Amino acid sequence: MTLETKRELKAVHSADLINLLQKLDIHEGFMNGEFRCSICGDSINLTNVGSMKKIEGEIRFTCSKPTCYNEVVKTMKD
Repeated sequence: MTLETKRELKAVHSADLINLLQKLDIHEGFMNGEFRCSICGDSINLTNVGSMKKIEGEIRFTCSKPTCYNEVVKTMKD
């Protein structure tokens, strides 16, 4: 028997992303391309943001490439 644990996943609609970035006080840096995918290193922008997560007090992003997405899903399962 395999037991699965459930994890809460919070989602933000793309129309609300700018408001969230402003609330987190990172909007200007985000729009200036200061954030990079924590997996592949590509610059993150409004068209390629895949996920964001706060790790050790720092907001980290991943892009929407399938390989990066799969890595995020893999870490959620671990």
